[in-house]
Amino acid sequence: MGIRIKLSALLFSAFYFCSTAILYADIADTKIRGFVDQALQLKLHERASWRDLLHYRPNLITPGYTSQADSSNFFFANDGKFNPKAELRATLRALFKPLFISKPNDHPQCLFIARKNWLAKQLPALKTALPSVDCPEYKEWINSINPNSVTLAFPAAYINNPGSMFGHTLLRVDPPAAQKQNYLTSYAITYAANTNETNGLAFAIKGLAGGYPGLFAIVPYYDKVNEYNDLENRDIWEYELDLTPTEANRMLQHMWELRKTIFDYYFLDENCSYQLLALLDVARPGLNLAAEFPLDVIPADTVRVIVSKKLVKKTRYRPSLLTNLKFQLEEYAGSNLPLILDYVHGKEKTSSSQFTALDETNKIYVLETAYNYLQYLYKSNELNRADYAKRSLTILKVRNKLNPSINIPLAKQPLIRPEQGHKSSRIQLSYGKKINDEFVEFNWRPAYHDLLDNNDGYVDGLQINFIDVFARLNTKQNKVYLEKIDFFSIYSIKQRTTFFKPISWKFKTSYERLPVVTDANTLVLNFNGAAGLSYEFFNSIRVYALLESTILFHARFKNTASAALGPNLGFIWEVTPSWKIWLDATNQYYDSNNNNLTYQQLKLAQSYSISKNQSIRLQLLQQGIKHKLQNEFKVSLNWYY
Repeated sequence: MGIRIKLSALLFSAFYFCSTAILYADIADTKIRGFVDQALQLKLHERASWRDLLHYRPNLITPGYTSQADSSNFFFANDGKFNPKAELRATLRALFKPLFISKPNDHPQCLFIARKNWLAKQLPALKTALPSVDCPEYKEWINSINPNSVTLAFPAAYINNPGSMFGHTLLRVDPPAAQKQNYLTSYAITYAANTNETNGLAFAIKGLAGGYPGLFAIVPYYDKVNEYNDLENRDIWEYELDLTPTEANRMLQHMWELRKTIFDYYFLDENCSYQLLALLDVARPGLNLAAEFPLDVIPADTVRVIVSKKLVKKTRYRPSLLTNLKFQLEEYAGSNLPLILDYVHGKEKTSSSQFTALDETNKIYVLETAYNYLQYLYKSNELNRADYAKRSLTILKVRNKLNPSINIPLAKQPLIRPEQGHKSSRIQLSYGKKINDEFVEFNWRPAYHDLLDNNDGYVDGLQINFIDVFARLNTKQNKVYLEKIDFFSIYSIKQRTTFFKPISWKFKTSYERLPVVTDANTLVLNFNGAAGLSYEFFNSIRVYALLESTILFHARFKNTASAALGPNLGFIWEVTPSWKIWLDATNQYYDSNNNNLTYQQLKLAQSYSISKNQSIRLQLLQQGIKHKLQNEFKVSLNWYY
């Protein structure tokens, strides 16, 4: 009898608890449905700020939206990548999930802080209705960053890194002013392709197709300054943004959500600059910065948009180690140059009469210039670690005995900032004559800058042309044809001096008409590269001499390909800041696969800037097989946009 009573009691208890659980589940589900219905009635899924949080963008052809996020764990709905409404419903349900005490950081409320806070703001009753969840990992993370303000940093173009050829952008997050000791101790948000690819052509081809995963990261800012300023010798421009502490926190909440989210990295559009604009759109709803770039994004253009939206409070220039060193050697070395070089080469000169005769300021200038030069040599792999450490210690011991409040001045800020230069894309309309024909030519270049463009705001001596397309109309024959496509055309013409000895080089891959197969201009696939030396005269004429190699591909060649080698000589003369002249001469000797011919080209071009985004050009071109040269004249009008 007693056993039956106990069994009945157990069965009753189990039934009671199950019934209670079902009842509570029904009540909870009713509550969730209420919030879902309210959210749908308010059409929260149609709001731009919801789409920004999920990175939805309008489809180009079909109606609807697709998220640019490519990680499945970024969505709660199975079709969340394509369905903002379904993702809204699924997110609300996920926020009500039971809490597992052993894994509070894995709760949806902890994983998607910005999403939860946005929904709580739109549905005020939601905040108290949600289960209380503590998020210790997020709290520790956000407290370590302590966001209060945001600065956009723009390191200049760097030709040796495929991902930074057009420049780069990152966001620095600073703590409150009272806690600022040094901007270098702040954190930086970056977005980049996850790859070790160093070949610019391979990076561009794969990057055009979204072949790399893109990831956000947050790192100490001093790491990025050391990388850009000191190792890569890139000047950095910093633009302090007019974001409130609340907006800075909202951006960091969303950054927390993106830590493990993968985006397909696209070289032209969904790149570093674009994704940081998307972050700023979340920080301040309604900015719509990312929508300004539906096709392609160049870092300097994003800075222009941010400035035009009046988001910049002030700017700061952080010159690179190389920029500072060049300035200090030019302005302050003077007759003390032998002393500086003695310290650099490890010769102790502290007790020399020349050094002791200097006043304290000039002693400091000598020591600090020598120390900076040593740093440059070491970081450029021109000096081993042991010699660098020994010579640096010698200099620092002497420097520490002198007035610490006196320092050698840094390089002055350029008059023109990067966003104040010409815009990155270009349309060119030309009229010309070639042999007995006349033509009208249309040229479109989506990026970025060539040696005849105005240098203001750009890296001197650098050319990067990307997908440079030329189409012609023969006005006599009324025939339209492709003249050439420069897939990549890169020049790095850097002058050599007593102290700095860079190698000048160029690389081009194109599909263009060249008179090398027969007398007719035939479209051939062209891979061209050169390396050599460049020197500058009168601060305005840069002369270069390169050894150039070319490989052409065409079905008429024996074995399909033909290779050539020869000199490439020329000069670029900046007559005035608005007027440039470029003379370039090539003489190439092709192998037996192309009948041992000699190809020659002589080009004289000049460009005059009418305004920041308009210029006019004249070009004389003579090219062809030796003794069968063709002459061409062309006048062009350029519009930069």
